Amino acid sequence: MTKRLIFPFLKIPKIRVNTIREYQKPLVDVFLSYKHKFIPFSISAIMDSASDFNIFDMEIAQVLGIKQNILKPIKIKGVGNKIITVYQTKIRMAFNGTQGHDISACFCNNHTAYQILGLPTFNICQQVIFDITNKQTILQL
Repeated sequence: MTKRLIFPFLKIPKIRVNTIREYQKPLVDVFLSYKHKFIPFSISAIMDSASDFNIFDMEIAQVLGIKQNILKPIKIKGVGNKIITVYQTKIRMAFNGTQGHDISACFCNNHTAYQILGLPTFNICQQVIFDITNKQTILQL
């Protein structure tokens, strides 16, 4: 049986000199685990169809009990073709009320932006809809 999840876009103000603009971000909540350790609360992550990777802050790996020295380092290109080193492993990810899926996850030091759910996450969904009119992300699992 398929499950349909709806996540409202997150409103984020962007302040510039003499102006404030509001941007909408397609954030979804996920639960993460590694072996027998799990984070008992959801992590907000941005759905990014242009990303080839799921990227999380290294602090999340530490909370999950993942040691950086056992992770496989790889170099990837980010925004503006900036090369960064990330550390890759398999973790388990679930959306609220769904069975978990084993996914490839990259962990990055000094990752200051949102957690990123890229193509590996899109591949476990039957359909991902960015509903701009209603300002929501719809996942069909």
